[in-house]
Amino acid sequence: MKGFDEVWNKTKYKIGAVEASGYTCIGAALRYSGALFDKRDTKNKWDILTSDGKPNDYDKYEVKFGINDVKQALCELNQGQINSYALAIEAEAKYYLPQCSVRTIIRF
Repeated sequence: MKGFDEVWNKTKYKIGAVEASGYTCIGAALRYSGALFDKRDTKNKWDILTSDGKPNDYDKYEVKFGINDVKQALCELNQGQINSYALAIEAEAKYYLPQCSVRTIIRF
């Protein structure tokens, strides 16, 4: 939601406008953000995931495969010295969102 060159003050309006739509391919999103971070020469790298925490897709991604894929993607970010944080908007997210390198989960 926030690009590297965007200011936080504008991003807050994007966060408030988020609506559920389609599938949640969390592993792919984490890998994409990791690739963007790889192109940046910065000391501190933070990936903040905002999600319901449940990985799902049309091809049975949501069962163990989806959870393990997210866990692997988080481990890959961790290996790249990218700090991962999650803002999960579902109370059951602790059952879906792996704990590999996620520092904080906030549940609503």
